[in-house]
Amino acid sequence: MQSISFGDLASNLRATRQTADLKQDLTRLGQELSTGLTSDTNQAVNGDFLPLADLERSVKALEAFQFSTQDAGLFVDAAQRALDTIQNYASVSSQNYLTVSSGGSTVAFDAIIADTAAQFEATVSVLNTNVGDRALFSGRATNTAALVDADTILTAVAAAATGATTAADLIAAVDTWFDTPGGGYETLAYAGSPNTLAPFELGQGQTAEFSATAQDQEIRDILKNFAKVAVLEDAGINLTGDEQRALIQDAGLGLLTAEKAVSNYRADIGSAEAKIAEAGVRNTAEIAALNLARSNILTIDQFAVAADFEATQGQLETLYTVTARLSQLSLVNFLR
Repeated sequence: MQSISFGDLASNLRATRQTADLKQDLTRLGQELSTGLTSDTNQAVNGDFLPLADLERSVKALEAFQFSTQDAGLFVDAAQRALDTIQNYASVSSQNYLTVSSGGSTVAFDAIIADTAAQFEATVSVLNTNVGDRALFSGRATNTAALVDADTILTAVAAAATGATTAADLIAAVDTWFDTPGGGYETLAYAGSPNTLAPFELGQGQTAEFSATAQDQEIRDILKNFAKVAVLEDAGINLTGDEQRALIQDAGLGLLTAEKAVSNYRADIGSAEAKIAEAGVRNTAEIAALNLARSNILTIDQFAVAADFEATQGQLETLYTVTARLSQLSLVNFLR
């Protein structure tokens, strides 16, 4: 009876191939153990990839919405903080104005006037805040600061009020400059877009509106009442002490009213903020649910895989042992 044997070269090639196959199996099984997911997706879905593809497409879409939602949350939160700062400016200044106008000295008047110019500049700076590369209060022109610099605005307002000899004259001139459609504020001060920001996409068919811009009346009213006092520093405006007192009192009352209006203004933004937060929670939950469904399709039996891993590791070790012993066999050693 004849037997078939392998030469040394064929035996080495066969051992090398077996070693490579076992290593590949060991790597695959190790990956499955570490991830808990099968490496053979085709077998897991029985050749039907459509349900898995639908899950993965839905996750990708939700992740895109989640990014948009997080971006919207940061934007609206920054706007709320900016408005809170401006509201605090108005609240503190209104109390100072009313206190000084009811019995302040000339020195106190001068201090209030000087401080108001700085307060106006600070308010303009806050309204020109950016988040990332986007201006908060410029409407759709997010690449442009909402307002020109404070000095340019005050110079224009002072020019419009030049010649005023009474508080009523100055108040009327400043109100006209700020409030007239197509007037000084809209054509010179506001540098943003007349169109509000496009709605934030939060989910399929779900959006949140953010329509606040620096041309809104609530913001104009705060700037306007600061400007009434700040322009008293201009050489072209000369009011008597009593007229200055009347003007500062009017500005104090105006800021008090404007500060309350900003509270309602911020409440509307708060509604959008809450909607964005809810969408973020919902998107996170849906992503988790879809990932769980995907995991259920691809999950392996880790106990069975662990057993296969141990068996494959044992086979590889046995192959190493046999190969090492065979390599030591020779006719010379046998004849000895």
